[in-house]
Amino acid sequence: DESLKDVFVWVDYCCLPQANTSAQNLTIRSVAAYAASATYFIMVAPETMHADLDEVCDIDTYQERVWTRVEQVCHAMRNGTDGIFITKGKAA
Repeated sequence: DESLKDVFVWVDYCCLPQANTSAQNLTIRSVAAYAASATYFIMVAPETMHADLDEVCDIDTYQERVWTRVEQVCHAMRNGTDGIFITKGKAA
């Protein structure tokens, strides 16, 4: 589809690498640029149990994390908020 030729989507789905500090530092330094460069910003935040912590994770806990706020602000400052979408609800 030609209309999607230059569309870039930021899907906030997984965490920063934790085990490899070099990869973690590179990711932290580049995440703002990727978020700002995306045509669309999609937050996937269903209500679900954290696999390791046995705690509920949802849009509220997503919004409590500093990095998710940084990503959203970087995207919104460059692109506005029209291309920001949130998917939430109960996980299957």
